[in-house]
Amino acid sequence: MSKVDVLGTTERIDEKIHQLEQARSMIRKAAQRKADAIGAYRKEVAKTIMRLRQGETFTIDGVEFSETSASNVAKVAEGICYLEKIEEDLADSLYKNVVKGMDALKAELNGLQTKLRYIAD
Repeated sequence: MSKVDVLGTTERIDEKIHQLEQARSMIRKAAQRKADAIGAYRKEVAKTIMRLRQGETFTIDGVEFSETSASNVAKVAEGICYLEKIEEDLADSLYKNVVKGMDALKAELNGLQTKLRYIAD
């Protein structure tokens, strides 16, 4: 094969390596966001459990929650903290999406490296 093919492939390999470096940074940020969201949700559930046990009333969609059995307090608190749970789930999905994107970049890089070995011979 020609030097142009080799040069073009090596440039594409360099581009994929650069994209992988960016993806590593994105994974770190997504992981931090995920951890923060998990922590915020758990913290809010704990605070809500304590507030329910102290008799505080909460209203969701027109339904009031105040007195609940000890066996149900955790589930009620989780329901009250549904917005924080949504944020946690979104952060988890974002993290998984970034990881899958990085896996795709690695597969592309492997393909280019194989192509380079083939055309360089």
